[in-house]
Amino acid sequence: MDIPKDGETYAYFPFQNSKLYFLYSIGIYFILTVIIYIVFNFLNFILKKLKIKRIKNFLLGYNPKKVFLLLYLFVSIVITISVLGEFLPKTYFDEKTKEVVWDQFWYWNMGWALKNLQFKYLVKGVSFRGYFAYVPMALAQSINDIFKIRFNKYWSFYILNNFFIILFVSYIIPEIYKNLTKKILKNYQIIVMFLLFSFFWRGVYYSVLSDMFGVIMFFWGILMYLKYKNGNRGVLAFLSGVLVTIASLIRTNYKFGVYIVAIIFILKYGFKILKIDKFCKLKKNFFVYFFLGVILIAFPQAVINFKQGHIGLFPYDKRGSYNRSRNFTLVEEHINASLKVTLVYIYPYKYNPDNTALKLKNNFTKEDININQTFALFISNPLDTTILMTKKIFYFIDLKTPEMYPSAYKSRTETYIFSFFNYWIFLTGIYLLINKRNRREYFSKEELLLGSILTIVFTLPQLILAIEWRFFIIFYLIAYYIFSFKFTEVIFDKKFNKFKYFNFIILGEILFFVLSSFYFDSII
Repeated sequence: MDIPKDGETYAYFPFQNSKLYFLYSIGIYFILTVIIYIVFNFLNFILKKLKIKRIKNFLLGYNPKKVFLLLYLFVSIVITISVLGEFLPKTYFDEKTKEVVWDQFWYWNMGWALKNLQFKYLVKGVSFRGYFAYVPMALAQSINDIFKIRFNKYWSFYILNNFFIILFVSYIIPEIYKNLTKKILKNYQIIVMFLLFSFFWRGVYYSVLSDMFGVIMFFWGILMYLKYKNGNRGVLAFLSGVLVTIASLIRTNYKFGVYIVAIIFILKYGFKILKIDKFCKLKKNFFVYFFLGVILIAFPQAVINFKQGHIGLFPYDKRGSYNRSRNFTLVEEHINASLKVTLVYIYPYKYNPDNTALKLKNNFTKEDININQTFALFISNPLDTTILMTKKIFYFIDLKTPEMYPSAYKSRTETYIFSFFNYWIFLTGIYLLINKRNRREYFSKEELLLGSILTIVFTLPQLILAIEWRFFIIFYLIAYYIFSFKFTEVIFDKKFNKFKYFNFIILGEILFFVLSSFYFDSII
């Protein structure tokens, strides 16, 4: 080898002519697999052999109030330490002013307008967000004023936000499970749900956004509906209408929940063209109380809409509201971005146009298209559309970061570990659902029906948009629900074929990593 001169660089490859690095790499992956297997079985063993009676009784009991207090205290301490020590990710804040950035800044300022009853700003604001999207920020700023909180103006929002998130994980979801299955969970299963959600979505704990409030209110409304079915109390129907409407005023896709109830009412008591009574036992008083709740909460929004020149109860997607220089709705802006700019729309990830999307778009027109043209494009190209939507289905479950405002994507060890566990969660759900015995034994008909509605009505329609993972958080919650509440039960079943399951997981992991590499490896 030539000796380089001072200041020159040259390529150096250790183990160039040796198999040592190959053996070392294989050994590391093998050890990692063994460690995961050992930890999994160790936790299984601990749960079976735990001798500390009080801890064992707590983990194997069902007490959502205690779990809520424990988890909320833990999260509040962590967030407070992170705020005081300035440990929160820098990508959420402006480097100079320390103010929150991007959508957060908008929500915080609109919260100020709502707190100070400056309704003119709500009228002039974007049409696709209802007034309730800014209520959490207004409450947080009111708390700051009342208690003179000055050390960090966003801390009160984090504490309020996390109160509802922990309530959601520790009470609302477990109670939905209880009402759907007539079974009671164990506290350790709730904690598993919390750990999964926190690992994959930790950014929601300290982002000044309203996404999680919308999700929580929507599922809380579902819980009130399920409780009404079991008790026929009018107040529960009223609360269901209130909560689903609040969710709709935060994220407009949740208004389909109101539409579903309206359609059921029309079919049941209006035209009576279907024998819907066989599968819908709801009484008239449910619809009366439900829509009373809807109208009460949506009335202020109806006034705002009227001031904007629109008649309706819910936020609407007005042309030019998102980008005043273009005569397109927010949905149409997203569609055009997905067809010619990028499939995955997560700043600051690099944009990578998809070949199938480009072919569809360029063969149809070079210009931007509206929603009617979009459907014409998809209908006239069914095969390419199917391919594109299949890609999007994979990309929306291919979560790459737990942050709402991530740093640039890089392929590194922690990225692969994160993806490995994300794939494992989804593959486990797929394995349990495609197995007829597991599906029949561990899933109730009500669970399967609700899961299907949540997927078909509230998840899949968003495939026409550019992918933002937060749009599909309901689907992730379904996956975490299955893993936390079903898999933790199935794994103790002696009839469960662990060898077959692990073979499925290994093959699925390989397939998912290969599919992921086609897109994400090109945006490094």
